[in-house]
Amino acid sequence: MNPRRNLIQRQPNRRGSIYLFALGACGLVVVAGVTAVRVARVNLSSQATARDADLASREADAAMNLLAETVTNDPSGVVWRADSRYYANITELTGPNNTGEPARIRIECNDSTDADLRDDVSERFRATITATVDEVQRTREFELEPVLANLSCLSHTLIYGSVSVLEGKSFQFGGTQANVVGGSRSPTVLNTAAVKRSTGVDVSSTDTVTSSADLFLPNHASILTAFRNSGATEVTLSADLTLDKELISPNRFSPGTTNAQGLYIINANGHHVVIQNTRIAASVIIYNVDKTLGVHIESSVTMEPAFPGFPTLVVGGNVEMAQASADLTEADAARNLNPTGATYLGSTDTDTLDAYPSIISGLVYVDGNLTVSGRATIHGQLFVSGSLSVQEQLIVRSDPVETTSPVLGFSMPTGMRLVTASVSGN
Repeated sequence: MNPRRNLIQRQPNRRGSIYLFALGACGLVVVAGVTAVRVARVNLSSQATARDADLASREADAAMNLLAETVTNDPSGVVWRADSRYYANITELTGPNNTGEPARIRIECNDSTDADLRDDVSERFRATITATVDEVQRTREFELEPVLANLSCLSHTLIYGSVSVLEGKSFQFGGTQANVVGGSRSPTVLNTAAVKRSTGVDVSSTDTVTSSADLFLPNHASILTAFRNSGATEVTLSADLTLDKELISPNRFSPGTTNAQGLYIINANGHHVVIQNTRIAASVIIYNVDKTLGVHIESSVTMEPAFPGFPTLVVGGNVEMAQASADLTEADAARNLNPTGATYLGSTDTDTLDAYPSIISGLVYVDGNLTVSGRATIHGQLFVSGSLSVQEQLIVRSDPVETTSPVLGFSMPTGMRLVTASVSGN
């Protein structure tokens, strides 16, 4: 027996173990390397995503500023109110991302009130901005509201497209208001110059009114929208309407439901409307009237708005006035005309002993032609977009509408401001 051989045979084979260890170590190194590469890639991807997110945020903010500048420079919305909504797709306001791909930006504007940007420039709107860089999106949502200023026409007392006065009849204008805007005229009694609304050409002196803003009158449709957006009560007629011995106020409106602001809309639906022996302590707009008969205001009528800053009467169509010189009396009307909610000269009562002068106080606007076939007295302002025909006597005494706040239907945006509480996004 060879002891050395037995010893050799009993010794373990260490070379294989070393090979296995080496291979295992290499495997660990490879796994660690792959993991490191993966981690590096994740880090690079995270860094790229972070850069994209940062760029998308900057692009969204830049688009927000761009939109604000656009609407500020065009507050009446000549460009961006051309349709019911506004949208635009643009790219790269601040620069490309790290791969050179430009940001994609979408701007959308929608009316917050009625989903139509076109109908009322006094309404606020909501903007949504989405900026996309690669697969990252950032949004900004906010509202802008107009800064309203009263129309320049409110600095005048009398505005009309043209005027004619029958020989020997009376057209009197008095008060502290210096400006009268009108047109060619027959013999009248005026204490200030009259100029033609369409051109500003004076017919009685060398003075002119050349500002297009001064000569501008809104159409009744825009005033109608302003009334609706302010929560006015609206009724549609199915037959001719005669308001006789009536009281219209925030607490009373016989054609329909009452309105706390005293704002009423009458859609005449092609019918004739007559107002007589009635007190109106509210703001009323009448439109879609009979094209031939229009609106008649006759007998003893007293009108004034329920609250300052509102027009008294707006008519889309033709009007004929023939007021009586006699007072409107509660005895003749057989009702109390100054109950609670219909204050007259600061007082209310429950009797039927009072009398009211047959005068229309406040702002009266006829978007059509006005014929004064009898007598009419207006203490306030009178605007007529068409012709003014005085066949008997018209007296206009200046008492301008309260303008410390925007006058309903007679204001336009001069700028836009951010509604801070409306801002959201990521």
